[in-house]
Amino acid sequence: MAMIEHDWLEQIEKSELCTNCGAEIDTQFCGQCGQKKLTHRLRFGELIGELFSRIFNHERGLFFTLGQLLVAPGSVIRNYVSGKQKPYVSPLTIFFIGATAVLLSIWYYEPFLRESMNLQMQSSASAEDLARLEKAFDGRPAEVLADSYLNAMQQGYTYLALLTFCLPLAVFLWLSQRLTGLRFQLAETLVFSLYVTGMVLLITATCGMLTIRMGGGWHIGMALTVYSGYPLWAQRGFFKSGWFPGLLTLLSTWASIALFFLSIIAVFAAAVFVKLLW
Repeated sequence: MAMIEHDWLEQIEKSELCTNCGAEIDTQFCGQCGQKKLTHRLRFGELIGELFSRIFNHERGLFFTLGQLLVAPGSVIRNYVSGKQKPYVSPLTIFFIGATAVLLSIWYYEPFLRESMNLQMQSSASAEDLARLEKAFDGRPAEVLADSYLNAMQQGYTYLALLTFCLPLAVFLWLSQRLTGLRFQLAETLVFSLYVTGMVLLITATCGMLTIRMGGGWHIGMALTVYSGYPLWAQRGFFKSGWFPGLLTLLSTWASIALFFLSIIAVFAAAVFVKLLW
């Protein structure tokens, strides 16, 4: 086997051409594509510094974007749609961060969910129903139902949240806000939907680690408050002001929430049905 030549490593500091497009470069940045000129080999400290810069820097900083989405989400979304995108992390990134946070929170309170489902089954089901469930699920109905429910939740907060919450919310807002006299592009309301959904998921995942210990009522109340309240907070500065645009935003959000949780129930029911068949 022929040995790999590493002469290219020695040429990094000597090259006067752009490493990205090949154009001649005599300044710090390439005039053709904007690539920064390399003057030395890549160093570990620079790599770590770039990582922290991406997170903390006000230019496309993650924490900067999250902070602005908490205090003035409508302005962030309006700026992004208007073309001022450099200071912010993309809406799709925020969505995936929120979805990841929910998945981590599900892992955190999985024991609480299992215990809650087991107690609820024991208290609400009759002796005859419990006997049938024991027979149908090989003597472990609580475990099977909990596994199916957790699997549905995990799927719900990954691709289902995108397909049955983000996209419907974008479509509902795109259609309903026309009644206010403004005609948004679908891509513009999708940016709103992705930012809002990502933040809703992130907030509920963070708060859920506390409310799940306080009881199911507290947890559901917190989730409904965030799911309804944050979109209303975000629509300020993006859609028209007033009660009517706010009502349209709220109705669009509720319709999307209904579709989202119906999709989770459908996945849960399908998983239980498959386990019954097998």
